[in-house]
Amino acid sequence: MKKIILALFSVSLLSACGSSSDNKDKNQRSDTPEVVETDYSVCDRGARPASLEGQWKRESHFDRMKTSTVVEIKNNSIQVSNTCSMEGRSLNVKASTAIAYDSSKIELLGSATDSDEIHQNDFNLSCSVNLEPVKVNYKFQGQCLVLSFPNDSKDLAFVPVE
Repeated sequence: MKKIILALFSVSLLSACGSSSDNKDKNQRSDTPEVVETDYSVCDRGARPASLEGQWKRESHFDRMKTSTVVEIKNNSIQVSNTCSMEGRSLNVKASTAIAYDSSKIELLGSATDSDEIHQNDFNLSCSVNLEPVKVNYKFQGQCLVLSFPNDSKDLAFVPVE
């Protein structure tokens, strides 16, 4: 599973999906790495956004499970929506909280959680978003939003939702 601000991180912003089917233990974690499916070529098209406010998206998959995370920032709030899909079944969850931001940092001021699960026969799918107070660095790379989390060496890049 991957912690992200806008869902898939090591401290505060968690957006995750999990699954098990066939004879797998539902708590068994796949050794398959995340494969990012987001088309980042749009980052190089056009000018840098004038504002942090807007919608940003990131898509990936682990094994057969696909995730789509959308972050919406407006009116001093952030909403993270996560869609987890596998074998024709999908779950949608979202959480929002107040934020403060300047030209390089976003501070989540509150906590919010949402989760859902499907358990049918040998099929299990779970999807969650967990927002907790944290300060996150951000920058724009062309049209894309890049987030850097404390104590995490990986940046997360999101493309604008058109």
